[in-house]
Amino acid sequence: MSALFDGILSRDQIRTLISVAEQGSFHRAAAQLGVRQPAISQQIKRLEENLGRRLFDRTPTGVSLTLDGEAVLIYARAMAQLGAEMSRHFSRPIRETVIRIGIGEEFGRTALPAVLALFARMHTGFRFEAHCTNPSRALFGILDDGALDVVVARQDPERSLGETVWVEPTIWAGRPDLTLSPADPVPLVLPNASTLRDTMLAALTTASRPWRVVFEGGSLALLEAAVRAGLGVSACTARLDLTQIVPVGASAGLPALPPSVFVLERALSAKPEQVDAFCDVLRTAAQLSLADVRQGDNQGPEW
Repeated sequence: MSALFDGILSRDQIRTLISVAEQGSFHRAAAQLGVRQPAISQQIKRLEENLGRRLFDRTPTGVSLTLDGEAVLIYARAMAQLGAEMSRHFSRPIRETVIRIGIGEEFGRTALPAVLALFARMHTGFRFEAHCTNPSRALFGILDDGALDVVVARQDPERSLGETVWVEPTIWAGRPDLTLSPADPVPLVLPNASTLRDTMLAALTTASRPWRVVFEGGSLALLEAAVRAGLGVSACTARLDLTQIVPVGASAGLPALPPSVFVLERALSAKPEQVDAFCDVLRTAAQLSLADVRQGDNQGPEW
């Protein structure tokens, strides 16, 4: 029987069946649909033959639905409603706008979920294409090439463009049981070529503190694993709660690190209204996040 239902109700058959049921007459249904009565009779006859069921009882004054006819009418009306809804959906103008964002891993691990949730509540008709590279400074080159609309990442000191969205202290971090002697070279867990790497090495060089590289990685997950394994210390901001990783105290003889600066930079040719809306939401989320930090919330390190 299932094979009989493949395409059994065409749009014309649905309209005919509903009209005959509502009008109670082939003649009145033909007048309503603007066709001749034989065409109506033929549609209903073909439908009954395909189903192998009688759908209408014929009387001298008109027609009435059989039990099978009532069942088919339910499906016909449902199909008509779905067809109308689909037609309305695809008749709407296409408004989807793609925003291409470059995201530093630090931002992606912390503030991005709140930013996207807030933006989705305030705006519709948008789709994001997110890109994350290591080092994050490479995102700015992709922005210059026109492949991104906006970048949110750690500031590149060699680049003067961009709007500062938040600044946070930078700390040394390692396992709680890691012992560092001021007389020994510092075992470093280093990100690949990046601003944070340059900051760490510059601070140690200025303080005349020797070091040795024990691990290098191109992602936050790799660096986190190495620090948690106790291989050495790395640098981070104090925002993300990570197990088995704590700030390394001054007793280890490590120099102070400059603050971490995160910037927002957009392409000059970017879609002005859409990207403006995203940047406004980002600023709002950054302000709320900074307010939490200034209130002295005790949080773990952020990479």
